[in-house]
Amino acid sequence: MRITEPMTMITDYVMGALAFVLAMRLAGDAAAGRHLSGRLWAAALVMTAAAAFLGGTYHGFIQWMPGAAGRAMWKATLLATGVAAHASWPRLSSPPSPDRSGSRWRAP
Repeated sequence: MRITEPMTMITDYVMGALAFVLAMRLAGDAAAGRHLSGRLWAAALVMTAAAAFLGGTYHGFIQWMPGAAGRAMWKATLLATGVAAHASWPRLSSPPSPDRSGSRWRAP
């Protein structure tokens, strides 16, 4: 099996893994978990990861997918991107900022 666009696929998978790790770290932070902004940023990062994984799979294996499966995967990629944008949009004007007491991040 030949990968159609290997560098695009690898880049998407790395970006998805990073977004997922950041989402889990943010969701696991007790202070951010109590605030709506922390939950919205975590949701946006999870959906960014999903879009990246779906997009990477599409770019890497589109040649081997039936037409309907490829179209469905691309639509799912776009849907995940839209949900990520929707989750991050309300919070873009006030992203999490460093807490004055140290290295922890707090959500406004």
